[in-house]
Amino acid sequence: MRKFFLVFLCVLLCGVGDAFSGRVTNCEAPSSDGKCGAGCYFSNSFNVCERCPAGTYKSETMDSCQSCSGPKNVDSNVVVDFFTGDAYTGYTTDSCPWKLACPGGMFWSYSGGKGRCKACVDGSDSVKGNCYDVEVCQDSDICFISGNNDSSGNIDVGTLSATGNENKVCVPRTYNVLLNKNTGLTELNGYVYENKEFTVTCNDQTISAENYLQPSQPVKIFSGYATESNTCNREIFHEDGTLAVEPDFFDSDKELYACWENMWITVYYYFGDDTEPEYTQSCRVDDKKSTVECFFEDHSGAGFAGTYFQSYTCEYKNAEGARVPCPEASYQIGDDVPLLGTEIYVKGDFSTCPAGYYCEDSNLLVECPIGTTSDAASSSIEDCYMPSGQSGTKFCDKNGCFYLPTGIGNISYNPS
Repeated sequence: MRKFFLVFLCVLLCGVGDAFSGRVTNCEAPSSDGKCGAGCYFSNSFNVCERCPAGTYKSETMDSCQSCSGPKNVDSNVVVDFFTGDAYTGYTTDSCPWKLACPGGMFWSYSGGKGRCKACVDGSDSVKGNCYDVEVCQDSDICFISGNNDSSGNIDVGTLSATGNENKVCVPRTYNVLLNKNTGLTELNGYVYENKEFTVTCNDQTISAENYLQPSQPVKIFSGYATESNTCNREIFHEDGTLAVEPDFFDSDKELYACWENMWITVYYYFGDDTEPEYTQSCRVDDKKSTVECFFEDHSGAGFAGTYFQSYTCEYKNAEGARVPCPEASYQIGDDVPLLGTEIYVKGDFSTCPAGYYCEDSNLLVECPIGTTSDAASSSIEDCYMPSGQSGTKFCDKNGCFYLPTGIGNISYNPS
């Protein structure tokens, strides 16, 4: 195409060939009645003859410059324009050089004696024309087709026959797709939540987000990508990554948002009897926060007198409905509840109050007063006593210790 254009330009500028013989380079002075010769018009502003503008012409008998004709044998969708600049003015006949171009998404085709712009797509309702671009000419940056009318006003077939379609190709447009994780979480149970990004080719029937899904868990279920962050009414990708809309949805860059179904987690607390829970607790993922606030509650006072709280053990219901142990052997009050299922079963572990202590409220391990001791499973300070020995009953206070006479026996501690 570059070679053809340069030849054409030389023909035009050098004055070679019949097609361009009807161009004047200089206009003579107007006649006494204010008329100008062919290719020139009378300028009222300066009282001189000037060459007809690009895209116009004027014969000897015309009073003013007239618009040049484009080629006749082209379809109406072809964009016809005329060269501008000083080199393309002053034509005496309708032979102004024109250039042809096609709108975006179309390419030039000349066959059967007629030029036309063909769409890069078939124009069906399921295909958008703006899905495609015409790639720039591969061997030239001159991407229009130029020429001038022959004697019949048609495209010069001989001149344009060497201009084929091979220099322009239809290429589908590519768009960026940002998949927003749509949650404040970055990690839960070892799974990472993050924004993902990939590209799609316009109107590609195989568009899929299968490789860009968010992790799904029993308490946080991924259900696809949608166009809005606060609703999933307009779903674009299903939870398996398949497309929920027509491929022509991707006609520009898009940002989509992960859809979540956050399940309620119920924590059941059991003490002694495993048949009925004594306490329940409810938690749920809040996507506005970066952590899940679900901690083991303090129910240490639910044990029996003479015992004290040590820890919790737990089980959770897995996907098959079976109860399986939680990952850690024991948990303390305030620890994170393992969110591995929507039902967590917690049992409080209590130990017998050891000798020398009393456990009145089942959550406190209290040492007996100085100089006293107690038997195991004591539940009150009154269970603390001063033991009797061979030297008598040992009594201690802040001043020291001494022995009461032998034979008295144990002396109970009764602060009242």
